[in-house]
Parts: sequence; structure tokens; C-alpha cells
Amino acid sequence: NQIVHNTILKSGILQNHMVLLKWTHYFYISLMISILVCILPALLFMHRKVKYIKYLQNSVETIESGDLQTNVKEQSHDELTALASGLNHLRETLDTNIQKEKEARDANHKLITTMSHDLRTPLTVLQGYLEILRLNKFKDEETKRQYLDNCLENVKQSMVFLSHVTLL
Repeated sequence: NQIVHNTILKSGILQNHMVLLKWTHYFYISLMISILVCILPALLFMHRKVKYIKYLQNSVETIESGDLQTNVKEQSHDELTALASGLNHLRETLDTNIQKEKEARDANHKLITTMSHDLRTPLTVLQGYLEILRLNKFKDEETKRQYLDNCLENVKQSMVFLSHVTLL
């Protein structure tokens, strides 16, 4: 009896131990599957975000190198997309400012060219009258006086022009 009882007890303990081992095995398998189900999507999500951050970094380097025509792709609706949108706005504003600066330089060059021409014309006329006076190539004293008056008028016009230029 005792032997049978010990054998039944031992086989029950052994059976409980086997059941426990089986459930422990199922538990570890379930744990691994749960970890994969939770962590794998998170890793994929993080990989996608890191890839987009590297793309944004390359886009900043492209803008920094002077390429203001390349648009930065906006992929989703998160903070990184807001950053991409900000980069696009910065790129467009910078491009517009550079264009305006170029137009201002061109207008300034045109203004200087026009002013130079406007100043040279009376000075050339003045030089011609003074050459005539210096060489005594005038008909009479009345012509001489008229040439001197023209010289004074050209000087006055030049002074008025220069005063207008200094107001710019």
C-alpha cells in the first residue's frame, strides 16, 4: 500500500511538474510573440522617422549649398513635417529675397548709369564752351558773353542735379 501510495504521489508530482514545464514553455513562447508584436512595429516606425530626419538633414545641406529650387518633401502630419514645411518657407523666402536684392542691384546700376550720363552731358557742353573761349574762337564780345552765360547755366544745372542726387 505504501509503495503504491508513494508511486501515485510521485507520479502526481511528476505530472504536475510536467504540466508546469509545459505551461512555462507556452508562457515564454507567448512572451516572445508579444514582444515581437509590440517592438517590431515600434522599430519600423523609428526606422522610418530616422530615415526622414536624415532626408531633412540632406535637404538643409542642399539649401545651404545654394540650391533654392529643390522642394523639401512633406510626408505626414507631425512635427517633422512641420519642420519640412518651415524649411520650404525659409527656402522660398530666401530665394525671393535674393531675387529682390538682385533687382535692387540692377536698378541701382541703371540709376548710376543714367545719372552718370545726365552729369556728363552738361559737363561736355561746358567743356566745349570753355575750349572755344580758351582758343578765342568766337565772333565778337557778345558771342563771348553768351558762351560764358551758357557755361554758368550748365554749372547751375549740374549743381541742381548733384543736390537732387545727394537727396536720394
